[in-house]
Amino acid sequence: MASTPYRIAFLTDIHGNLHGLTAVLDAIRRDAPDLILVGGDFTYKFPYPRESLELLDTVAYLAVRGNTDWYVTDWAVPGAWPDWLPEEGAPHARWTRAQIGDAWAARLAALPLTRTIGVAGAAGGAGDVLLMHGTPRDPFVGIHNAPGPDNRHPRWAMPDNVVAWHLDGVTARIVLAGHTHVPLLRPWRGGTIVNPGAVAHSWHPTPDAHLARYALLTYRPGQEWAIELRAVPYDNAAAIRGLRAIPTHNPLAERVAALIAPPKKSAVGSRQRNGASC
Repeated sequence: MASTPYRIAFLTDIHGNLHGLTAVLDAIRRDAPDLILVGGDFTYKFPYPRESLELLDTVAYLAVRGNTDWYVTDWAVPGAWPDWLPEEGAPHARWTRAQIGDAWAARLAALPLTRTIGVAGAAGGAGDVLLMHGTPRDPFVGIHNAPGPDNRHPRWAMPDNVVAWHLDGVTARIVLAGHTHVPLLRPWRGGTIVNPGAVAHSWHPTPDAHLARYALLTYRPGQEWAIELRAVPYDNAAAIRGLRAIPTHNPLAERVAALIAPPKKSAVGSRQRNGASC
């Protein structure tokens, strides 16, 4: 049985935001976790897909596949773009695929939908961790907060019965998820569903939406998991310049630039270095 704390760093939804990823990995290196987990959506949106993949490869990590990882692998070839996705996204997917090349595309395509990690010393299964992008069976669906006055995104509210359907058969006490770009700590059947928010960008009205996000989880034998949602500042101006200057055929470039622009009268990241962000 493990006698020392076991720490997991979890990041997700990078989307090629090299500047945000740099800041998050710098913070994670200081945390010195035992394991790094990545929840998919490595590229698509920002103009640094290969650079982000290469930077992430400077650390050891385990990962799952997100929905946009399909965009830039299986669906980036002529005639493969699904008719239920907006057609204007296809040129950016093909551009991204050309940037990352065959080897990276093969690595992304080979990732599983889920991973289950067991942590030593976890009596009663408290150390079991499920990693996924959206839900165990569908990376295009995300787990959201329950309906109620504390939900900042009420139009995406997800009642318990819907969560139960998506997580049918899941026994892990910690469920790590991404996809929504909205921070989440949701108690669930004696455990917790954790979404740190995205490295790439957050959807308004998430507080401090211009920060890059990750989670740090600590397990101590005989105790519950300690979970911190963390948000770190990065060079937003440089990221915005890249979105506007590099021709990536991304129809969302200006929208993403607006999302990551810091508030004009706010000190970047001053309130959330070590605190929960939801």
